[in-house]
Amino acid sequence: MGTVLERSFEKGAELRNDATNDHLSREIWNNVFTSSTGGKGSHSDRSEGTDSDKSTQAQDDHVITFSDIFSEIKNTVNQVISIITNGGEQPLANTGIEKGNILPLDNVGKTGAYLDSSGKPSVLLYADGSTRHFNYNDKNLTSFTDRTGDKYTRNANGDWNGPDGKPANISNVNAMPDGTFSYKETRTGNVIVCQLDGSYKTVTPDQFGDLKLYPDSKDRAAENTKLQQLADKPGFLNPDGQKLLGELNKLGVDDVDALYGSHIVFGGDGTSGGDGGALYRQLINEYPVQERNSSHYPGTDTKQYQIITGPGNSAVLFGLTPDGNTFVQFEKDAAGTSGHTSDYNLYRALDQNVGPLGTSPHTDKNPLEV
Repeated sequence: MGTVLERSFEKGAELRNDATNDHLSREIWNNVFTSSTGGKGSHSDRSEGTDSDKSTQAQDDHVITFSDIFSEIKNTVNQVISIITNGGEQPLANTGIEKGNILPLDNVGKTGAYLDSSGKPSVLLYADGSTRHFNYNDKNLTSFTDRTGDKYTRNANGDWNGPDGKPANISNVNAMPDGTFSYKETRTGNVIVCQLDGSYKTVTPDQFGDLKLYPDSKDRAAENTKLQQLADKPGFLNPDGQKLLGELNKLGVDDVDALYGSHIVFGGDGTSGGDGGALYRQLINEYPVQERNSSHYPGTDTKQYQIITGPGNSAVLFGLTPDGNTFVQFEKDAAGTSGHTSDYNLYRALDQNVGPLGTSPHTDKNPLEV
């Protein structure tokens, strides 16, 4: 598949017209046109003459631009990518994306995101020139356009309509900052996972068994109430689990994110530096911890631990992020148990964490920040 510019050369004005319908594409093309015509004369030079001259000159600039794109492809492609990736440099692993900035994403090559005012990705641009669009309202996903171009929109009832405006028969829609997303087919129970390369995976109900999928926003309050009642039942969690869940509740973590396995980082609100590892040290001092390894933050030198909490073999994994803040994550099966490998395989299939009672899209690449 060709680059953005190769496709531009092939499609010509057709792609230019398409680009005007997209605020991100328009910004890219305007920068390319301005730069490409910059060597042909200054802005003041082009503004001189009659209206007819200006019209003719604009047409000439348009033709020259596409020729220049092809003949100067190396220079121009770097310029286009730099608009999206803040300089066109190869993305750094696990850097995430920041509010109000255009920055490269994690491990996906020269791919970028344009963020809206709330810091959520509104448009993702891929190396093959395709885009994926997301709209958020109060941090909840309200619409998305998949790689095939089909648009899905959440209606007033919180349910999803398809491209034809009719009920899409999907639920549990979760979008990740890197552009992957998943949803459940309500008729079959299958979970469809769209990956970065545009391919789709299907995860069948028998693969996730009794585990529930992360709830839609309209169902979250009811689910949290059910989990609170369950967590209060004697024997559901061991004493350490009950104490730790209570402490997390006080810190702003609800039972859905705890028991569904969200990767929770105490990283502050962007104006402060986070907890600086305070909770990490507290847990080591107050609980019977077991040192263990995990796939999270392999570049950090600090030790990671788990606390057996129940139900069953469930445990809480905790450690420090590269910037020294505490992370915690409930896991369905503790490291060293027979179920831990199965949980990992399900994580790979769903692209979601696996907690004691459900799954969560809040992985270490999409953490829940408290």
